[in-house]
Amino acid sequence: LETRRRFIANYFDRFIRNGGESADHFDLRRLKRDDYGIPQDISKRYFVFAQRDFSDTPAHLSHISPWLIRHFEYAVQLSLDFFNDLKFKKMKDLRKSQQELPIAERRREILEILEDNQVLIIAGDTGCGKSTQVPRYLLQSGYTAIACTQPRRIACTSLARRVAYETLNAYGSEVAYQIRFETMKSKRTQMLFLTEGLLLRQMEKDSLLQQYNVIILDEIHERHLNIDLLLGLLRDVIGKRDDMKLILMSATINLELFKEYFNGAPVIQVPGRLYPIQLRYHPIKQYIMESDKKSHKIDPEPYVRILELIDKQFSSSERGDALIFLNGIAEISAVGEALKTYAELTKAWIILMLHSALSVEEQDKVFDVAPTGVRKCILSTNIAETSVTIDGIRFVIDSGKVNLINHEVGSGTQKLSEFWVSKASADQRKGRAGRTGPGVCYRLYSQEQYDKMNDFTPSEINRVALHEMALRMIMDPQSFPFIERPEEEKLSEALNTLKSQGVLHPGRGNRLTALGNVIAKLPVDVAIAKMLVLGCVFNQVDVILTVAAGLSVQSPFTNRSYRDLQVVERRRRLTSPLGDPFTLIEIFREWVLQKSYTGKGRRWALENGIDEHRIYEISKLRSQYRKILEDVGLVDRADKPDQNDSRLRRIDHGDRKKLFDIKRDASLESNSTYCVSENEQNLFKADVKTVEFFLNYKRRDIETIRFTHKLTRKDAEVGTIVIRVIIAAGLYPQFAILDPTNKYQHGQELFVHTRLKPFSLIHPNSTVAQYHAEALDPRSDSDGRSVHHQIPFFGLSLETTKPYICNVMPVPAPALLLFAKKVISDDWKLVLLDEFVEFSFSGVAQCEQVLQIVAKIRKELNEGMFYNKIFTGFGCWR
Repeated sequence: LETRRRFIANYFDRFIRNGGESADHFDLRRLKRDDYGIPQDISKRYFVFAQRDFSDTPAHLSHISPWLIRHFEYAVQLSLDFFNDLKFKKMKDLRKSQQELPIAERRREILEILEDNQVLIIAGDTGCGKSTQVPRYLLQSGYTAIACTQPRRIACTSLARRVAYETLNAYGSEVAYQIRFETMKSKRTQMLFLTEGLLLRQMEKDSLLQQYNVIILDEIHERHLNIDLLLGLLRDVIGKRDDMKLILMSATINLELFKEYFNGAPVIQVPGRLYPIQLRYHPIKQYIMESDKKSHKIDPEPYVRILELIDKQFSSSERGDALIFLNGIAEISAVGEALKTYAELTKAWIILMLHSALSVEEQDKVFDVAPTGVRKCILSTNIAETSVTIDGIRFVIDSGKVNLINHEVGSGTQKLSEFWVSKASADQRKGRAGRTGPGVCYRLYSQEQYDKMNDFTPSEINRVALHEMALRMIMDPQSFPFIERPEEEKLSEALNTLKSQGVLHPGRGNRLTALGNVIAKLPVDVAIAKMLVLGCVFNQVDVILTVAAGLSVQSPFTNRSYRDLQVVERRRRLTSPLGDPFTLIEIFREWVLQKSYTGKGRRWALENGIDEHRIYEISKLRSQYRKILEDVGLVDRADKPDQNDSRLRRIDHGDRKKLFDIKRDASLESNSTYCVSENEQNLFKADVKTVEFFLNYKRRDIETIRFTHKLTRKDAEVGTIVIRVIIAAGLYPQFAILDPTNKYQHGQELFVHTRLKPFSLIHPNSTVAQYHAEALDPRSDSDGRSVHHQIPFFGLSLETTKPYICNVMPVPAPALLLFAKKVISDDWKLVLLDEFVEFSFSGVAQCEQVLQIVAKIRKELNEGMFYNKIFTGFGCWR
């Protein structure tokens, strides 16, 4: 609308500059004619207006000359004609580009094969158009109830918008998406883009997926746990439903493996559409050894030399940005610092970074356009291989390395290790240089090294812990038809982990316990589910929702903030000696108050080194978790405003309309391009998030958070103890013992010993290690005895350069007696817990007293849970 206003204003500006007649301008006698009397240089629209009679002017426009009104009508019609012509041109260009895609030649073949077969495998190279065109072909051919899975939320939303646009349904709901926090699905939806995890959730309620006729699994080469699980389940579904169609799509795929798994399913291979790419090998010595550390450090010099080479060989007037693939955040930071120094000297580059620890605003800068004469250089992890497409990339610099998480069987540790990429990944990286024009790929390794690489990246099922997947399986994991069967040792460990968490009975054929029966109905991690259930049992739902949501997202502290000493000191007051979960509680409470009462939530977050986007995620996740608990009947549904109160209905309707308008404007704004700016903020996104927050959190909700999350008040002491017990029960059996030689001072490494991984460290970014190390000091006597011993519970055991425990919460040592599966005492002085922790009491009477109190509490806890309406409502057994 604003563009049309400018068009009309420009029309009158030109009219006035050309002399502007006061009489009627539309006079055919004033036109130039040829020898035959035919008017020249005029449009059909002009003829229509020139031959119209003046209509009666409305009373409210009587002060305006009729000829001016006619000019205004004419200008409006011209603007409509102009924009219709633009739309028609765009549509012609769109149809032309669709026909030029390599997959267009296989359209008929795809539909014919799908007509005669239940399963179709499409192996389409990068740029062939499979992700956008195959859904369009299905819709245009009359298929309905189509689901298309994507590994990431951003792919769901962007593909849904693109397919809706290409099917002329941009303003309808025939094509929609459904992701974790948002859905556009309606009764009219025929094509739904959703994440793999959501489709699995739907299968828990409807194992045959009766709501869908066609399932498309896209990007299956990534081989996430969810994909492997879906492949096995869907192979079973198509055997029971003759009307179901299954399409598997990927750019790089092990064809023989998938063909054999689906009994010789037909395959269509589609070449990609890439511009020519020059491949240049520049093998380097990847790492230099630091003499004083047992770690490797990347050498940034070769990357600087590549930028120098680009500057020498290609004029700055030629457009084209660079994309560097590195394996981790530490490597990105090291190389980035060196490249920024070079960029400051040459004034020819803007150095940007792309990885998960950055705020969303910082990540979005990679999509901005660099000023004329300046190139962008983006340092990225493997997220830019397939998940994110950045226009304008001409140069790719590939380190050939990737960090992958490996689960160590036996220790339970997630180990982040460095590997050479596979040939498939290396080719994907190279392809990023040829999407919009001819490009160059610099590989910082040799041709011989490339030849030694694996053909494909190892599937996730062979690298990560499987206990979450085992719980979600509809059938016994040991009899599940995996496309690639994991080691039996890993499956056995997964089942043993569920038993230690109290989800499965130790010796009853993998049957669910009462607690496990409830947890299995919650689509969240086991530890989070345990906290949520126990929070409901002990009436601590509001605080536990915050803890559960906070532990489910990345740390809200930005990576950069840890290097700013002023920020680190400023947020000391927000931290808690009770551990990281209690710091999350305090941060969320303070942000909600700043957002609600001062309107300075964003500024407060920046000053304290907090990524506000993560806090928004926590607020959304809290709402989602509450809805999950309501849906399964664990908590009562929140009271809604009186629907008979027209004033409240008008307010709510107005808020939702405002949110819709802001989202629409933000969507239009996202189609525009900007020059890269260090301090640029997307105000549309900020407004959307603010309105969403106030729609989900009314005044009553904010007051509840203000009261329940203030755990320092005098009457909150008992509640704080209960909250610590709930969190510890959820995290169990992930606990450790402190090393007796630790020095509890600022800056000192704090060693711990877990059951399976001795000599780990509390992560230095944990609030316990960074601010409150002294709170862990047991202040033992000469015999090592103390009543102040602490047991650190933790959310994650992660090994990078060293083995660390993260999300740490220390609890008084006797609390472990409440959760331990094995408690053994022979002499009433020494008590052994879980064959790992030994308690030594000063006397028999003291030991007996403690154990009797613990036994009574455990009995009351068990009886309280089993007779609670939560468990009886699920028909659980003891």
